[in-house]
Amino acid sequence: MDFELQDCFFQREILMDKAKNFLEQHADIDGKLTSTKDQKIFAELEKQISGLTSTINREMYKDSARPIYDRPNTPILYPEISNVNNFSEKKPVINGQFGISGSEYRQNFLNQVRSGFRTAANILQTSNPADGGYLLPTELHNEIVAALKNENVMRKICRVIQTQSEYQIPLQQTAPTTNFVGEGQAITLSNETFKQVSLNAYKCASGVSISNELLADSAYDLEAHLTQEFSASIGSFEENALLNGSGTNEPLGLLNVIASDSAMVQVTAGANIASDDILDLVYSLPAPYRKNAVFLMNDTTLAAIRKLKDGNLNYIWENSMQLGEPSNLLGFPVYSSEHMPPIASGNLAILFGDFGKFIIGMRGNLRFRPLYEVGALTDVTHFLMIERFDGVLTDKNAIKALKIK
Repeated sequence: MDFELQDCFFQREILMDKAKNFLEQHADIDGKLTSTKDQKIFAELEKQISGLTSTINREMYKDSARPIYDRPNTPILYPEISNVNNFSEKKPVINGQFGISGSEYRQNFLNQVRSGFRTAANILQTSNPADGGYLLPTELHNEIVAALKNENVMRKICRVIQTQSEYQIPLQQTAPTTNFVGEGQAITLSNETFKQVSLNAYKCASGVSISNELLADSAYDLEAHLTQEFSASIGSFEENALLNGSGTNEPLGLLNVIASDSAMVQVTAGANIASDDILDLVYSLPAPYRKNAVFLMNDTTLAAIRKLKDGNLNYIWENSMQLGEPSNLLGFPVYSSEHMPPIASGNLAILFGDFGKFIIGMRGNLRFRPLYEVGALTDVTHFLMIERFDGVLTDKNAIKALKIK
């Protein structure tokens, strides 16, 4: 199977994702496009997908009809097979996950990491020239992304999505209205207004060094090493940026979003937080958001909160009864981040709310880049992992902060 046909699979996958995203953003509650403009755009997407499908079917038939000796040479990444459903083409998204799938690519990738990428250009898939680097095998990509959740508390409590291009999030600015209607009277519909916010793509790079002796040791678990080192480095970096980012060449952190909007801040009296201050914070959050709400604070604040008692001298803290589950404060889960500010004057020491309204967007694939010369004199090989991500709060009513005077 030649590269032109592989590209058809690739382009069709992109168009299908684009069509799906378009429907999600523009269709009404019944899944229908009511705007004539939207219908034309979607019809054009369907036309392009149909055209690519016809091309693929035609070329697959032609390819299967050729004698074996007359078929194009097949690259290692894309083995020649007759069943299109089993074809491991270059997909940017596979069941919501990124990377290049297939055990053969995975093994080739690890072999090249150990050998210094001496023949990588003939085996591995590169990203576009502007970004550089090699695309990870799907399995390793997913392992690192899963490990990031353990290293970055924001990934545990926020909504995480993966996109291949710029992602527009539609937001309803006005609430719908409901009225009583008399028999035979016309129903008056409200006119809600909407806006869109964009998930950008800020690039970060993390470096890992591996001695060449370890690379040469076939018994050493190279995948586990790369997963652990990169996830630990990137995870902490992500968490800090998503909470404290300035918005200049990095995401605008959640704490800075809250600091700019006084309606999101519940001020407490003094540095000695009382149990009543926690109650005020909880009930300052509108009821619809409390059902999914959690607390977020740092460890020093957590230590102070665990000592608080109610009017009957009972601790308001509730230890988790299940391994791996967060403990509770007034019935709500509590999470800790080292990047949250401590209890000090002017700080937003505690956040409480529905963090599902904060969206973390990963753009495209994680990319892996070897640095050949940096460690040559010390017999060490350096690698870079490159990620592009952003975070955005979609509803400012969903989170409240406790500020220290």
